[in-house]
Amino acid sequence: MEKAADEMKLDFTYFHAVDGRNLNTEKLDKLGVQILQGYSDIYQNRNMTYGEIGCALTHYYILEDMVVKNYRRVLILEDDAQFVPMFRKQLSRSFADIEEFVPDWDLLFLGRKPMNATADKYVDGTHFAMWPDFSYWALAYAITRKGAKKILKQKPLQKLVPTDELIPIMYNRHPMEEWKKLFYPNDLKAVATNPLLIYPSWWFGETKYISDTEDSRKIASTLET
Repeated sequence: MEKAADEMKLDFTYFHAVDGRNLNTEKLDKLGVQILQGYSDIYQNRNMTYGEIGCALTHYYILEDMVVKNYRRVLILEDDAQFVPMFRKQLSRSFADIEEFVPDWDLLFLGRKPMNATADKYVDGTHFAMWPDFSYWALAYAITRKGAKKILKQKPLQKLVPTDELIPIMYNRHPMEEWKKLFYPNDLKAVATNPLLIYPSWWFGETKYISDTEDSRKIASTLET
């Protein structure tokens, strides 16, 4: 990841992630973490894993750090992010249009997994930006200070869900209506580059594919409130 960022001439800071393997119920209690009541993975019908909790905490702490340091915008990349060829040129093209046609954006997907791609809509005036429908992955996204504050205002540690569930909940494109109600007003303004500019290094089913989130220990149901 660092080598790729250097090649792209990106000025970056390595943020030490929360390792889910080091978490337990006692530590989560001290952190004030409560899993969203009734949460179950909508595709696998299971509780959150400690890996997902560690990932969610990491993204939360990055947003906290961003607000404290008063950063205007940050680009958040997970460690398996892989840039497309001519990344900087394509990003400049997409970003110029997004700044023109969606100047008040809160979150910008550079990489995502569309779960209903036919429902994505072009931003009026450009083919280089999309209004994303329900999407997974928190692999690569830019966020503004305003967007970070919207998420933090919801106190997500008190109703924790995986980050790639939280984001579509916040921009009101998640299929679980009862979850969305708990994060009202769901007013995060999300947009996505078109085409996507970052993909995971390895895909599910490939020999080298490893998931630190899905393959880790699952929490006990007694953690739920």
